Amino acid sequence: EYSEFIGTFSDGSYDETGKFEWFEELTITKIENGKIYGNYNPLSNFYTINGDFSNGVAITNNIFTITVNLIDHTNNDRKSTYTATFELGKRDGKPVLLPDDNNSGSLVIYNKVR
Repeated sequence: EYSEFIGTFSDGSYDETGKFEWFEELTITKIENGKIYGNYNPLSNFYTINGDFSNGVAITNNIFTITVNLIDHTNNDRKSTYTATFELGKRDGKPVLLPDDNNSGSLVIYNKVR
């Protein structure tokens, strides 16, 4: 049942002028034995962000939380960490990741990588 969630989910945002702001990308490599594996690697002009969960994190009721490391290039490359929670869901019959309120708020659309 989880097999349709294996792959890369991505979504981008642009400001009013069409200038790139943000690109969300989360890759799920496998889901087994109550754990989900992959990498969360959003792209931004202002931050370096890495949410590596290749060693697996618990998934319960289709919800999982990962720890994300952030380097803020607008603030002397200050390092910090935060957590990001996602839910495996469906929209129009397609698998999607639903971000929680702590994330960008955009829906991360599923794009299968072949």
